[in-house]
Amino acid sequence: MLTAKEYLSRVAVMQRCINQKCAELEALENTIYNASGIDNSREKVQTSVQNKGFDKVDRKIDLQNEISMQITALVLLKHKVIDEIQALDRELFIDVLFERYIENRTLEEIAVKRKYSYSHIKHIHGYALEAFRKKYADILFAG
Repeated sequence: MLTAKEYLSRVAVMQRCINQKCAELEALENTIYNASGIDNSREKVQTSVQNKGFDKVDRKIDLQNEISMQITALVLLKHKVIDEIQALDRELFIDVLFERYIENRTLEEIAVKRKYSYSHIKHIHGYALEAFRKKYADILFAG
């Protein structure tokens, strides 16, 4: 069973995973495109043929495909969560949950933007999570 907060936080978690994979891809591309030269000064030893360059290119393609699939999943999840948030009854609950879980703003940032105290926004956020939990108990209990 998920809490409303855990359920809504899945958007940010998925976004973070995509960002990390993009950083991994960038590092991999740097190793592919900034390959060092061959050192011929060492003693030559007969070895089996290996081409690590092709392995890196294959990994790059696999990583690009993973990122693409995760972006598609993120877009679908965001759309679903936005629809669920927008189905709540109170406009302020909708706005606070949207700003917190879709726009990934902190409660402090939301308080400043809305010209409310942090304490007030914290309470509104709690009430909004409770309203979400009540409305979507079946989703949250299903996990």
